Amino acid sequence: MPFFVNRLLTSLHIRDYALIEELDVEFADGLNIITGETGAGKSILLGALGLLMGARASTEVVRTGATRAVVEGFFATGGRSEIDQILRNAQVELQPTLIVRREVTATQSRAFVNDTPVTLRVLKDLADEMIDLHGQHQHQSLLRDETHRQFVDEIGDYRDTLTAFQRVYDDVELIDREIQALIVERSRLAERRELSEFQLSEIDAVGPIEGEEDELTRELSILDNAETLRVTADQVYEDLYDTDDAVIDRLDRLQKELEGAVRFDETLQSYVAEMRSVIIILQEVASSLNNYSSEIDSDPKRLSFVRERLGDYHKLSRKYGSTASEMLAHAAELRDDLAKVENFDDRLREMETSKNTLLQELSVQAKNLSKARRSTADVIEKGVVAALEELNIKEARFEVRADYIVDDEGWVVHESGDRVRTMRHGYDRIRFFLSTNPGEAVRPLVDVASGGEISRVMLALKTILARTGGIPLMVFDEIDTGISGRVAQQVGSKLRDLAANHQVISITHLPQIAAMADRHFVVEKHVEQARTRSKLRMLDEEERAECLASLISGAEVTAAAITSARELLDSVRSN
Repeated sequence: MPFFVNRLLTSLHIRDYALIEELDVEFADGLNIITGETGAGKSILLGALGLLMGARASTEVVRTGATRAVVEGFFATGGRSEIDQILRNAQVELQPTLIVRREVTATQSRAFVNDTPVTLRVLKDLADEMIDLHGQHQHQSLLRDETHRQFVDEIGDYRDTLTAFQRVYDDVELIDREIQALIVERSRLAERRELSEFQLSEIDAVGPIEGEEDELTRELSILDNAETLRVTADQVYEDLYDTDDAVIDRLDRLQKELEGAVRFDETLQSYVAEMRSVIIILQEVASSLNNYSSEIDSDPKRLSFVRERLGDYHKLSRKYGSTASEMLAHAAELRDDLAKVENFDDRLREMETSKNTLLQELSVQAKNLSKARRSTADVIEKGVVAALEELNIKEARFEVRADYIVDDEGWVVHESGDRVRTMRHGYDRIRFFLSTNPGEAVRPLVDVASGGEISRVMLALKTILARTGGIPLMVFDEIDTGISGRVAQQVGSKLRDLAANHQVISITHLPQIAAMADRHFVVEKHVEQARTRSKLRMLDEEERAECLASLISGAEVTAAAITSARELLDSVRSN
């Protein structure tokens, strides 16, 4: 069992947080007690500590008029390997003192460890290794069956077993989601199969070819205007070459006249050459037009085919894309979908086989986890009964019962042969049962426990956690709810026992508990310059007596109360 004889939280610095303008407090080893009037700001301190543990921050905590709230904690972790590993994973430099800081502004919240920005997940992981904070709401959590498993898991020394189960559970959950998605997709494709086959047959019947539509469009234009094109080609040919006064003949004569003038001016020779080139070009044009006219095809059958083929393209374009490339791409998608339908059954069988293998492993891990919980339940039952006896609940009986919910669709087969409902925490449904009166049967905790008994059961559970767990700092917010008198003194003694090996911080209203402190702080609220401020200060011995007296007698501290307070302190010292 680990022992933590030194303080973990050495000091806490708070600035501009709620009613706190500036606060620096150094905590001691052992039992640190915080008292103060209702509304003075004790809960504010726990809220600030919660920020260091990764709690979400409200922008409303920033003190009016300030730009940011800052909470900074200094922890002497003593090189604990679990903490060092968390820091390494977060790429945080290891230092002798762990410094955790939260800064909250009107728009954002930031977290730092050793001046390195980190996520809230890192703060929560660190808190899991360092701090157990018992807030007032946890009293009520004991009345909810669904939280009992969490208490058992918190106390139990089987984190590796739980992690192993959750790892397999996550694998099963992942492959199950993939199977369900595959089934949905197969159903979707099956419903579309007939349509896909019809669409593919339409595309294949046309057999689109890239570029063909453009070529057919050009050919249709020629076929539709074949006669006009032939007449035009013939007329131009005749005008250029095949009439009495053809253009080429006239240019030939003009060239010869220009050649005659060259003997007078040689510079005209270049124009003669250019005219010869023009004549040659026109001769080629005339020849091409003559051939073009003879090759013009006015075949009605070809015209009908081209029109029909283009009509097919137009029909496809309204459904499957404006170009042959898009039509062919859609056809490829349809073929892929149809191929998937054919392959789905094989894929599903493979995945179901893999899932069944994982489920067998999950059942093994679930049984290991359940066995570990039952072993822990035995420890808790004995520990709670022993602690309750010390807390003046004699002859109590406390049982931790585990059962399960039968579910025909459950992933795990129980030892009984039942298929059971299984979640990420396993299949165990844990419930606490209590009897505080001899001869009375144990009944669900929610049905039998009073407020004071709930507080003592909670303290008993925390005591077991302290003995079995590795949490060096325990924080209690009014663990004394519903108790007084002799029971309060016994609760105080139990806290003092815890503080022998753990650092304990406890908020209380009871003098019997406050008297047990190794260091006593008081939260006070003052109005200064029209502003409300909460402050925390450590009490010396004389102030402690006065504070205890005020807890005993109320607002008016009497001499008798002072005497009772000093006797209470002397009694604690003598023990």
